[in-house]
Amino acid sequence: MLVEDKGVLSCLNSTAGKPLSESTLELVRNFYCHDDISTVMPGRKDFLSLMMAGGRLEALTQGEFKHYSDCLAFILCEPPTAECANGICEDCRGIEPLLEELRDIMEDNSVDTVQYSQWINTDRANLETHVLSVEDFLSSLKEVLKKLRLHDYIAKKQAAFMSEKKELLSPGEFLVIADFSENYSFVVQDEVQSFHWNNLQAIVHPFLCYYREKNGKLNNICFTVISENKDHDTIAVHLFQIKLIEFLTGHFGAKPKRIVYMSDGCAGQYKNCYNFTNLCYHEADFGVAAEWHFFATSHGKSAADGIGGTVKRTAAKASLQHPKEDQILTPAQLYHFVSSEIKGYVTVMYNGHCWLGRVTKVDKEARLVEVNFLHPQLPAKSYLYPRHQGH
Repeated sequence: MLVEDKGVLSCLNSTAGKPLSESTLELVRNFYCHDDISTVMPGRKDFLSLMMAGGRLEALTQGEFKHYSDCLAFILCEPPTAECANGICEDCRGIEPLLEELRDIMEDNSVDTVQYSQWINTDRANLETHVLSVEDFLSSLKEVLKKLRLHDYIAKKQAAFMSEKKELLSPGEFLVIADFSENYSFVVQDEVQSFHWNNLQAIVHPFLCYYREKNGKLNNICFTVISENKDHDTIAVHLFQIKLIEFLTGHFGAKPKRIVYMSDGCAGQYKNCYNFTNLCYHEADFGVAAEWHFFATSHGKSAADGIGGTVKRTAAKASLQHPKEDQILTPAQLYHFVSSEIKGYVTVMYNGHCWLGRVTKVDKEARLVEVNFLHPQLPAKSYLYPRHQGH
């Protein structure tokens, strides 16, 4: 009823407040889009909390230690240097004052044991819950912080390096974030029991490509490869690069001048002698200069994870909504579904007016795009599809 009466993107009983200026809105958007502030996720929120007998660490410290970064800020200089990260800086407060601070807090609150969850890596990772005495917990925390301070320093430096690379992009150059998503497992509504044991999967490999427009604005475009070959190796990466460069050349009408690849350091996929050999021959193979950089472990690739997660979540939802027909059961069907259904909303300037529209068809050869306009014109509080849809 709400959509019929007020259209999509509508609000109930909204009242107009004091509007923000466009410059303020742009500052807010840029702030939340910055890699150091926001993380693109595929639709789930991961969190880890530290519990102590008597309350959470944040409550016991009156908000002084909300996150591990607060502990690092306590023990390191501001800003931290390479010497700080390696534990050889003479000006840092060090770990011992932090442990004394936490020990005093726990004594004041009569805390005897600490309960926390920790990822334990053997052949696989498991989240285990530990209950330790205060002294055992502080001893464990000390060892973790020694490793964490260097890891955190490297991760932040590499993130800053990526931000610098994006800012230095020239028209015709691309910064590409690459990452394998977890393979997509096909699902069916009302499946028979034996279907659960079928190992039907498809590779999903997203690329997030940053580029600079001719007017100097930094923009991005997504490209996702779907494959029936389930090998996550260098051969697959090289084949995906071929398709990526073909896509960029066709979409922008010219071959890229330079590509800066950034990925994690997985030895089976990216960080190995075979991929380095491919990189040495990149310009000879594709006519495009290239360089490759690696993130710290488990850092910097969440944007690509968000793209892959969106593809898989949307496909799974559509397949479950079709119990009798049009199920998505093969990599080819997944590709056709994603190509036809995952389209975005765009703003269009037409006849001197700005409209909100949904992309319904793309003709790459003719370089034409069909857009279904929503009414009324921008700006508005809500929008409706017209009875006689205009394109």
